[in-house]
Amino acid sequence: MAKYYGCMLVQRIVFPALLAACCLFRPVALSLLYLLFLFLLPFVPVATPASIKGRTGTYFKLLILVSTLTSLSHGVFESVLLTIGYDKLEFCGLTEKILRHVGLIRLSDLSALSVIVWIAPELVLLLASIGVYFILKMMANGHSTPDEGGGDEGQRDEPADEPSYTVEKYNVICVAAKVLSMATLLLASVMRPSVPSGVYFLMFLGLATWWACYGKLERGFAIISRMIMLFLSIHIIAFLMYQTPWPQEFFPSDNLLPRLLGFVPLFISTCDNSNNGTSNATYVDDIRIVNFNTDAPIDAILNPVIILLCFYTLAISSTMILRQKAREYHELNFVPTE
Repeated sequence: MAKYYGCMLVQRIVFPALLAACCLFRPVALSLLYLLFLFLLPFVPVATPASIKGRTGTYFKLLILVSTLTSLSHGVFESVLLTIGYDKLEFCGLTEKILRHVGLIRLSDLSALSVIVWIAPELVLLLASIGVYFILKMMANGHSTPDEGGGDEGQRDEPADEPSYTVEKYNVICVAAKVLSMATLLLASVMRPSVPSGVYFLMFLGLATWWACYGKLERGFAIISRMIMLFLSIHIIAFLMYQTPWPQEFFPSDNLLPRLLGFVPLFISTCDNSNNGTSNATYVDDIRIVNFNTDAPIDAILNPVIILLCFYTLAISSTMILRQKAREYHELNFVPTE
């Protein structure tokens, strides 16, 4: 039991926080791969002796593979530039701008801090995914022998030694998950005034009214949560895209569209030595150097974190509700054979 909750702590809290940090720390195309894994993580079963050999293990192996390939891409890119010469890549030319949006830059003449900004997410995530995978595998299996648990390892994702909750206990956990998801939805709606926040607030009012009138949120809430999650995922992807140079160039922060969406440039890199709509900051005209916008308000900084947290809690609560309904259906329709 203690090992199961330890796996839950690592897989549901510690690792998602690290994965989210890698996504937000350096918004480029490569980081969208990590964001996809973050979106999938709530649907991955908590590590158990069976699931670590099944879906959970497959998830972490794929993440290790992707983070390895992205880490190698930096080394291969630098090796190619050393071979052909750095002068072949025109400074602030179209090719360099495209590669910068992908997440590949030439590291020559950059400060140590700038180099860390560009390569740290890959290295941190590679080491973390390997470490977490082996920690979960060790905690899930414990000192049991390979034959324990029985059956085909790919047949089940929830073995016999997973904690079996009573109906009352599981219902309490589901209610707590609903309350937490509603709280994060409300927080996402009021954190930063914008059109998406208005949508979240209307959804919160509708769900809260339904809960107050009928006293329960069940399958319908789970389905609506999945719809909100789709909107949240589009919102966070659009936010990360806006943190790159081209969207900031086409839509400055004082433009109507970013203001309606509540977007503020938190990370600024430019080739034209402009201030990108900020009040008192002028940045070095090198697109490889990423500057943090010190003029950004605190609500703009916290907004992407709250959006990801809202997505994560809605995913967990909706999955628990749908699983609960599936178990109830199975119990009502299962007829034991004599």
